[in-house]
Amino acid sequence: MQDHSGQNPNVIGNKNYNFYCLFKDRHRRPVFVFQSKDVRPCNWRVCFGWTSLHFKTYREAMNYCRRQGFTTSNGKALP
Repeated sequence: MQDHSGQNPNVIGNKNYNFYCLFKDRHRRPVFVFQSKDVRPCNWRVCFGWTSLHFKTYREAMNYCRRQGFTTSNGKALP
């Protein structure tokens, strides 16, 4: 998998989502968090590997990331 840590956030986002932040999974692979540009029932999206999950709130998305053991891009635990 490619390292996107130095990537321009405008390149990672798309017409429906803005790039919000980058985490790493337990194998140091990238985990992308996006926020919807439009009002939707689920405004937050967490993408890693072939998985794309949607959450209603930022808190729900971050709780999921913590439970999965995702870390900041420099390896520190999520606050």
